[in-house]
Formats: sequence, C-alpha cells, structure tokens
Amino acid sequence: MKTIKYFSVGIVALLGLASCSDKFLEEKENFDNATQDLYNTYEGAKGRVTDVYSWCLPTVGDLVQEGINNYLSVSVGSNDMAGKSTEEYSGFSVFVDPTITLSSSAANSNNSVPDFFLGQQSNIQVSTYGRIRNINDAIEGISKSTLSESQKDELLGQCYFFRAWCYYNLMKWYGGVPLVKETQEPTEGAIVPRSSAKATKDFIISDLNLAAQKLAAFTTNGGWKSSGDYGRVTSGTALALKGRVLTLWCSPLFNRKGDQTRYQEALTTMEKDLETINKCGYGLYQSGSNINGGYYASMFNTVLNNPEAVFVTLYNDIASDDGLDTQKNNTWERMIRPSNTGGSGKNASAMLFDMFPMSDGKVSKEVQATGNYTKLVGSGKTYNEKQPFVDRDPRFYRTFAIPGFRWAYNGTPKDAKSPQDGANYCLWNYVWYTKASDAGNVESGNAYGADNLLSSCSGIYVRKKSDDLDQNSPLYSYMATYTKGAAPFISRAPLMEIRYAEVLLNLAEVACGAGETGKAESYLDQVRSRAGESLAAASTIYDGTQGGLMSAILFERQVNLPMRESALTTAVVGCCTMVVRLRTRTVLLLLVHLLHGH
Repeated sequence: MKTIKYFSVGIVALLGLASCSDKFLEEKENFDNATQDLYNTYEGAKGRVTDVYSWCLPTVGDLVQEGINNYLSVSVGSNDMAGKSTEEYSGFSVFVDPTITLSSSAANSNNSVPDFFLGQQSNIQVSTYGRIRNINDAIEGISKSTLSESQKDELLGQCYFFRAWCYYNLMKWYGGVPLVKETQEPTEGAIVPRSSAKATKDFIISDLNLAAQKLAAFTTNGGWKSSGDYGRVTSGTALALKGRVLTLWCSPLFNRKGDQTRYQEALTTMEKDLETINKCGYGLYQSGSNINGGYYASMFNTVLNNPEAVFVTLYNDIASDDGLDTQKNNTWERMIRPSNTGGSGKNASAMLFDMFPMSDGKVSKEVQATGNYTKLVGSGKTYNEKQPFVDRDPRFYRTFAIPGFRWAYNGTPKDAKSPQDGANYCLWNYVWYTKASDAGNVESGNAYGADNLLSSCSGIYVRKKSDDLDQNSPLYSYMATYTKGAAPFISRAPLMEIRYAEVLLNLAEVACGAGETGKAESYLDQVRSRAGESLAAASTIYDGTQGGLMSAILFERQVNLPMRESALTTAVVGCCTMVVRLRTRTVLLLLVHLLHGH
C-alpha cells in the first residue's frame, strides 16, 4: 500500500464553498497513510476520493511556457504553447513553427517533444502515471473495503472518471499509451507495453461508462442531492467527456479515411447519452439579462447550480493562509485585467478579433476577402476598421475590451495607478507618442498608453470570463490592504472544463460527419440562439454543402470557446473529401500524432 504524500483539505473547501459546513475539517481523520482500515470507513474512503480530485482537477494556468510544463493545467487562455498554436495568440509555438522539426530522440533535446507523460519523476503528483497510480490505489482500496455496494458505487464512479480523464489527456497528445490498470509494485518486471490508439480509446470509454453507471443513482435526478457535493463529477460529466473522446476518434487525427460509419455510431451513442446528461440537470445557461451577451458573461461567474458547468473546478475567496491549504483562488482575473488595475493584462490577436461575427451571426465579407471562411455566407453588415465594435455578435462585447469599454470591478488598486476606482473603471487604452514620426509606426517603441498604462498598454484586451461588477455579484476583488503572504487579488470564479455548449457542438460535429444535416443544424442553432435573437439560423450561414456546414460548426467553436475555457482538442474537419478551413489546433495534434508513429 502506498503512502499518500498529503491529504488536501483545500479541495474540501473548494467543493463545498460557502455552502459547506466545516464539520468535516474539524473531525477529519489522519489521512497520512492510506491503510485498508481507512477504506473501510465511508469518511476515510471519501477523503481518498477527494484527494484524487485535488491531484487531477484542471487548474487555471499555462500549459507550457518556455519549457516549463504545468501538468494540472489544460491551458485556459494564456499565450502558452497550446494557445499560440491557435488563432488566439500571435507568435509561433514549437508545434507550428515551420523552422523547427520536433523529435522524440533524447539526442535532439533542443527540439524534443514537450513532456506531458512522465513529468517530474521525483514527484508523483505531477507525473501522469503518478496520478493514475493514486487513482488505481483508491479503486483497489474501495473495491476491497467493507463499505456497502451503494457507497462503493458512489466513490468508485468518481475514481473511474478521473482515470479516464488522465488517459484522455495522454491520448490526445500521444495516441496509444501504456494502460496501467492496477497498482504496480516498483519492480524490474513491472513493464506495461504501449497499447494501440484504439485500445486506449476503448479503455477510456469503458471507464467512462462505468463511471456513468455507478453514479446514476446519485446524480441523474438533477445532480447531487447535497449542496456540499456540488462540483463533484456526475454521470453526465462522464458521458460528456465520452462524447468529446468519440468526436476526437471520428476526426481525421484517428479517422484518416473519413469513415462515415464511425460518425454515425458516435452520433447514435451521444444522442442516447444526452438524455442522461440532461437528467443530471445540465443545460444552456440562460438566466438574468441577455443584453450584449449577458447570459454568456454570467455563466462563467455563477458558482452554484450552474447548468452549463458539466465539468467544473471550483475556487474560493479565502484571502489569507490560515496554516492549511484552504486558500484556493482563481488567478484568471488578475491575469487579464489591465496594469492600471493591478493586473497583468492579456492581449488578443487581431486575427481572432476580426474573425468574430457581425450582429447577424455571420462572418464579415471583409474577413472573407482574406481567403478564409469561403464556404460561409457573408454578413450584410459592414465591418468598419475604425469602429470595430459596431454591429458585432453579442459575445464580442464579453470576449474583448477596447477603449471606452466599462469594466467595473470590486476594489481599488493599492497604489492608485489609475484615477478611477473599481466601481467606475472604464478602459482608456489609446496611445500617445513622444515624436510625431512615431505615430503609425508599429516598430516604434515610443508608444505609451493613456491612463497610466504607459508601456504596459495593449490594443485589444481579453475580457472573457471576467467578473464584471455590473453583471455579477463580486466574485473578484482587489483589496487595498492585505496581510503578509496573501495576494491582493482574490477570486472564486469557477473554471468550466466542459460546458453544455460544447456537448451540443460535439453532437453537431458528429451529426454533420454522419450526413445528418438537419440534426447538425438543430444542435448548432441551440448554441447560437442563446447568444441572442438577432443571429441568423444555422441553415442560412453556409453554402449548403456538408463541408460548409462543418465549417460553420468549427467557426462557432472559435466564437463560443475561445480563450481555452474548454479544451478544443477535437478540431475536426469532417470527411476527408470536405474542403474546409483547417484549424491550427489540428496541425498541433497531427504533428505530435505523426511524430509518434500513428
């Protein structure tokens, strides 16, 4: 039996938030050693499962930055290797840089494939297989315990989900991997050969089906009964991840001949699974005001009972460290806020900014003129470069911030770098120059941002997932005074790894690949209609071909899921005969896939 490095009580605070009592923290047992006796108590076994959450839940942070890998992060909107392999950020990552040839050879370490496999061998928590070992240990301990069958099902279902989650993250980078299904002893003979991509996919699906089956009695009547369990995975979570895996399996990454029967089988399975997903209480978030994409903004900052949050990591707003690991703040807000509010600021690419649809939900003809989106129907609205904020898709106003945008928040920067307090903050990021000759010279380093932004000014700021004080109760605060060791920023905004909108877009994708045009349009329309009534019907935004419809679905992914709030790993382009725009994410995955011999 292995020794647990530590038991993370932070995850308990994370899952329960303010609605959860502290009784468990006060009465918790010592989980330093996971003995079989511990598994024989429900509290002990549930504590071990909670420990699995703390090891495996996605976190806000960079996936890869200059050779530093964050193994718990799936990349959530930063200009890291994954982000720079899409339209979201300018610059080359190692995956799409035409001057770099990646190699799996240790001798060519300068251009080696980033390691998402072993991690730090001295720290099993940041090693993928270390986390899998931890899960296998919990599965075996719970299975052999004296708990009731109902208690076992409740806990094992969660473990099987996270084992599938770990293997899914390996599969999307490497295809087939060694499948370690039990806790191994560290002996010379403990060797597991690499499995095929199909065997890996089948194992992931098997674990997800097990998870959904075992959790059904607890979660298919609107979700978990106890509010203290909100945020834990459900049958719907397992089946939503299963849909993502099946969509990936249908894509040209694993379906190079464009086998339509694979799409049809996936569609049949995913439509049946959607019934269970809905029974778990999931659906499109539509609450409050929808002015200028209000639904779209609010869903990212709704902590409890959010139907959109199919797979979610919760955070808290504990401001200081009390000696335990209970402080769990979301760092996204302080990464995107401009420097005159105390943040770092994130700038979006002009490509992504221009690509966003007009107010009718169609791509502008000006963008089409660049040679992109040729299978989509152009908008009747004119894109004005001097007034790019006019007549845009409602979600545009919640994804970006440009001069004149009100962007209120709770608090005021300690150093008062801005003359505005948080409740009245408006972004004024126009620039001025020290010399008239510098105006319009993009190479000049003498442009300075107004409102004390100075050299930290960006032209287009990322605003998505922001806790706008005008839209939500303040989940994010900037504290003018704070204690030693505590960050001046606190945020308990949740991180949604799988949203219900993605569930529908995955269904639209496989329906299109299966030739079920009507179904694909229906699923696409459900997602688009939530943005606002002004958006044109899906049937009118493409050229009527199957390839055009797939292009429209991919385009909606780019609009609905940018800044990596949900992993865009499928990036399908449909049947191999289709002529559609290939996302750079597909290139990223395909390069790694080919490199490893699949």
